[in-house]
Amino acid sequence: MKKFVIYIFAVLSLAVISIFTANADSSYTIKNVNITAEPQINGDASVMSEWTVEFGNERSNGFECEIPIPSSPEYKFSSVVNISADIDSASASLSEEASTDIDGGFADYTYTLSESDSAIKVKWNLKCFGETHVFRLSYTLSSVIKNIDSQNVFYCNYIPESLSPLCENVTITVKLPSDCAGKDAGLLTSNNYKCRRDENSVTFTGGKTSGGAYIGISIPSDKFNSLPTYTTAPEGWTAGRITLLITACVLALTVILCLIFSKRIMIKLFVRSCRKNSYVEPSDTAIESVMQSLTPAEMLKTVTTDIYSEADLFIYTVLSLAKKGALILRKGVILPSGEGGKLKKHERTAVEFFTGEKAKSSAEFYKFINKFNRKVRGVSPFKCLNKKKRALCRKCFEIESTAETYDGIKFSTISEDVFKPGKISDADLIRFMFKENNSKTHVTDGLFTFREVYEDGFEEILKEKKHG
Repeated sequence: MKKFVIYIFAVLSLAVISIFTANADSSYTIKNVNITAEPQINGDASVMSEWTVEFGNERSNGFECEIPIPSSPEYKFSSVVNISADIDSASASLSEEASTDIDGGFADYTYTLSESDSAIKVKWNLKCFGETHVFRLSYTLSSVIKNIDSQNVFYCNYIPESLSPLCENVTITVKLPSDCAGKDAGLLTSNNYKCRRDENSVTFTGGKTSGGAYIGISIPSDKFNSLPTYTTAPEGWTAGRITLLITACVLALTVILCLIFSKRIMIKLFVRSCRKNSYVEPSDTAIESVMQSLTPAEMLKTVTTDIYSEADLFIYTVLSLAKKGALILRKGVILPSGEGGKLKKHERTAVEFFTGEKAKSSAEFYKFINKFNRKVRGVSPFKCLNKKKRALCRKCFEIESTAETYDGIKFSTISEDVFKPGKISDADLIRFMFKENNSKTHVTDGLFTFREVYEDGFEEILKEKKHG
């Protein structure tokens, strides 16, 4: 058994070694890439690229690379002409597929070309084995220099992104027109290559890169003839990014509108559901159970999207506090009693309103109401995903629906009668509140004069803003 294990381990080790050896033998290394580009006054650019390639210990049929074709029209050249190639300073001839040697491959010291929408592929044909060779390619990019945003722009990708393995050393030199100094050339993009400005050239250097040598410079020269003119989006922006931004804005606007109108939608759904289904429990029982969790002001804020007056939440809080005994009416003046049990934050705020100095201006009351309303929480439609909150919210809507037929207390007496112990019940107050809010006739006397005070305060604030 021991010998068998050793045998299996040896076989696996040899397999792993052979795999790595094969990969190493079949690989090659791009030691140096030297590219020289020279813009012409007619908008063309002459390019010479030199690739020093070190091959592994397995037979290879040569080396290939690509001339990338930009997709953006403002950077795209019209054609590639005057293509020539050589290997180790020996001229290579363009070969057709039919020109093969006795082994069925392409003859040495030839090259082939193939073109797609994204690149022109160049293949140097040479049988290699553990050697280092220099592959050179010269060509002209037609109409590659453009006038973009009033600048003479020369943009080119000299090394394809798909190139593998890594290029150990890359040098790209752009020779400028005689009337343009290197220091005057503007750097638009360098793809993280180091840039050096010489007397009449700009040189870019980098290493350990697998491709994508995007180089863009502006050339401040008046010698160029009738260059194609383009106007682009702001720097760093593309059509895709602009489209993405517009899409994001539309989605954000949609979300905001949903948030704004979500409560209205939820209310409509609840009302529709409550009207279709019969009432599940007696009205007074439902009101009693709801008031263990919500105050009348919270119920009103939960159910309604619009209220008659912004002062209503405060008014119904005062009426509720009178029912609890936290506020009393003495000689026509509302005063805190010091009782009423545990109160919520907005209820305590309402009690404090009647403590101390009572002489408040309409403007001060307007500001107080806006502050008070922010403290009234209610049940948010988003919380209705919770089962208990949904049941609580549903009861509020059912109570509101039954309030339409309520006729127990007249509007004109509610604010006075609520201070008389035993005069009205909690259920009377709640049903009155919902019916009054949905009615076309609204109370204007008693506590409901707070509505008029609020409106007067609003007018005072407007006058103060107009006068400075």
